[in-house]
Amino acid sequence: MRIIALDVHRSFAQTAILKNGKLRDAGKVDLERNRLLQFARKLKLDDEIVIEATGNTSAIVRLLSPFVGRVIIANPILVRAIAWAKVKTDKIDAAVLAKLHASGFLPEVWVPDEETETRRRVVAERTQLVSQTTRLKNRILHANRSRLTRASCSQSVEGLGWRLSRSPRSSDASSFAEAIAGWTAQPRTTPGGQRDYSDLAIKTALTLRTVFRLALRQTKGLIGSIMKMLEIDLPVPDHTMLSRRACGLPVCNLARIGTRELHLIVDSTGLQLPGIGDCLKHGTTKRRAWRKLHIGIDAGNGEIVASDLTDKDVDDASHVPTLLDQPSSIPSFFAVDHLQP
Repeated sequence: MRIIALDVHRSFAQTAILKNGKLRDAGKVDLERNRLLQFARKLKLDDEIVIEATGNTSAIVRLLSPFVGRVIIANPILVRAIAWAKVKTDKIDAAVLAKLHASGFLPEVWVPDEETETRRRVVAERTQLVSQTTRLKNRILHANRSRLTRASCSQSVEGLGWRLSRSPRSSDASSFAEAIAGWTAQPRTTPGGQRDYSDLAIKTALTLRTVFRLALRQTKGLIGSIMKMLEIDLPVPDHTMLSRRACGLPVCNLARIGTRELHLIVDSTGLQLPGIGDCLKHGTTKRRAWRKLHIGIDAGNGEIVASDLTDKDVDDASHVPTLLDQPSSIPSFFAVDHLQP
């Protein structure tokens, strides 16, 4: 019995033959069908072929199986003598395969029979057909939806503004049509630079960002796409403009959700601000000051119902009256600094 090892590549295979404990190099075999059949006809029925699992292994196995007694497929990951070898050549790899199989240490891969291969091909073809059908349906739906979207957007601006105004997360913003009408800022009557965008435009952009959970650059792209679809020639604020103007917008306190009793819990956290402060650190040129942010939270839903910013020396207990004036209802339970009234 001979053990014939094949180190398979894309276009050729390096062969090594082990017989009666003697190993010899058998040269290279071209992997074209006719050349591979010529090599197979020279084999004997008691020979055993050893080959690593690669992309073209199954085709080689189908051609060589009728001419030999057995074809063994080795797992290339588990063949550490080849995978971890410091010196790798085609001849050495083929010789290692033959020696490992002769010694019984070759990790084999299960080879499916012809019936299993047929079922695999049928399942693969069906999966491919289902994937192509689904992809075609999605393209048709996307084309129809895009056509309807363009038609509805080209009809009126109020349609999009109505949909935005009906969103539960944009109830405090004006409609998109009003934002388009007041997109540019009014002429300034006081000294200073003239703004390009109104507060309503910045608020609308930030509302879209919150609704769709976008970054500032993505928000600019979304607004630009809406302007293009509506055929409106208006400038679009960039991400730096949105970031700067967001700091100066007035924040409206939302009404408290629900009618149950209010359980108010007050706590504070420190904020470090650049400016005149305690002392200079090594390597710094500016002083930093600390402020304290007092927050009142509804224990039932985690909603912030009261807040105030003070100096760092003001504690929560002394600032309680200011926080109690902000909630719309009187708390039935109140806790601050582990003290309950």
